[in-house]
Amino acid sequence: MRLERVLPAIVLAVAACDEDRVAPADARAEVGAEDATVEADAADAGPSDAPIDTYAVWCEAGAPFLMNDQGCAKFVYSPCGLPEGDPVVNDAGLVQWCGPLCVAGDAADDPCAVLSDPQVIGVVLDASSYDAASLTDGGLLLLCECTGGSGRRPAGLAPACLRARSALGAHFASMAHLEAASVPAFARLGHELASLGAGPRMLRDVARAVADERRHAALTRALARRFGGHAQAPRVAEVGDRDVATLARENEIEGCVRETFGALVATWQAAHARDPHVRRAMTAIARDETRHAELAFRVRRFLAPKLDSAGRRRVRDISRATIARLRDEIGRAPHPDLVRRAGLPGPRTARMLFKHAERHVWAVARFTEQAH
Repeated sequence: MRLERVLPAIVLAVAACDEDRVAPADARAEVGAEDATVEADAADAGPSDAPIDTYAVWCEAGAPFLMNDQGCAKFVYSPCGLPEGDPVVNDAGLVQWCGPLCVAGDAADDPCAVLSDPQVIGVVLDASSYDAASLTDGGLLLLCECTGGSGRRPAGLAPACLRARSALGAHFASMAHLEAASVPAFARLGHELASLGAGPRMLRDVARAVADERRHAALTRALARRFGGHAQAPRVAEVGDRDVATLARENEIEGCVRETFGALVATWQAAHARDPHVRRAMTAIARDETRHAELAFRVRRFLAPKLDSAGRRRVRDISRATIARLRDEIGRAPHPDLVRRAGLPGPRTARMLFKHAERHVWAVARFTEQAH
């Protein structure tokens, strides 16, 4: 299985079958049917009455609430700004901890950005039923976005710290954070594989991935700045020596499943992003991330003989569980700007890409390894 051929073929197959898709930016400028559906859903979304109980005590104006829910992007209004005490914002003004602020947030490590551009705030207000006259002087509008993008998350990675003026800025700031975090992730992987006796070719490929991720971090930081976003350098805690089973499980989650699907999404973006700067960056990132995904499957085959039967069974179980969780995550709708300008697939397209990945990547890999 060569992912460099399989992933572009999946993208072509989905594009041919998905009638809701429009052509890339250089071919058409109008909004596609899927984009219009996303925008209609956003316009119907009103404020939520789900309070954050732990924060209701520090603000007489009330707890933060959900102004507009677009699935993967949630716009939350905090009437009194950010609470004091816990390190929510650091000296650089970067939000460090968003779990309690992102209403009904199901992951405390989801990145969160303070939105300051009046035009962006106006658009969010227009898409909600909230009365702008009731906004408080000290209030802040936050964008809480589910984690995503390509890259390999290292163990011990602290939550993302970012700020942005737009959904695009927040997205690429979050992506830059993950790409930068992939540098120590691959460096650690190379050290651990060397200690296990990996061959020179595999170690060279891991070293090349380190260089790739440094370049990806620079590309996505530039995109973040272009769209008014900024991410702090990632903080990764030391985790000490890890056994083969732990390394195999991490490689399965971050490499064989998440990085592989991230490479597929990047390939889609390279073909469908309307912003030329995004298209150029995603073309390079997609190529490299596809190679990293292939490396993950090679690492899987290298580690498998070093596990007992129970260990291999646990790796298979974690693979199925991660795929199932990813299936749930892709049902969330990205912000319309991310669909149009950054080329992210909408929910329907993402589900089609995911089904092809299940059939033509993950199922094929399991079948091939069972055959050996």
